[in-house]
Amino acid sequence: MTQITITTGITDEHLQLVYADSRIQRIGHDHRPAAPVIHPLAQYLSAWVDGAFVGAFLSIRALSTEIEIHALLLSQAIHESRKLGRLVLAWAFEQPGILRVTGLVIDGLDSALNYCRKVGMTYEGRKRHVCLINGKPTDIHITGMTLQDWNRS
Repeated sequence: MTQITITTGITDEHLQLVYADSRIQRIGHDHRPAAPVIHPLAQYLSAWVDGAFVGAFLSIRALSTEIEIHALLLSQAIHESRKLGRLVLAWAFEQPGILRVTGLVIDGLDSALNYCRKVGMTYEGRKRHVCLINGKPTDIHITGMTLQDWNRS
């Protein structure tokens, strides 16, 4: 049986490995390149399959009741990505006071938007012209899940 786990924290080596991945580099934009986020409200969780590191999730405590989650999974995680996503949602809703988890996806990253839906998040809309990619105004899609949604899933 495959062992799938999420652990809090990440090593510098694993963090560099994640952000060096060409698939993850696509999340960068003109004002925020794809690079580690070091901030008191940001926390990384490491993703593991059968003891092998397969990527990470970035958790940002946006509000006292909300966590923003960003998936940074390597290609080795593809077969277990939904299970990993559900584990990180479970972790998020175990955090004190959390009523909502939000996923933000840059326009054009259809596979990332589809991933959010597959783990149970609901498409809630878009923020228009939020960032610039190669100088062009680009939208961000918003997905979300409430604690009520989680308890029903």
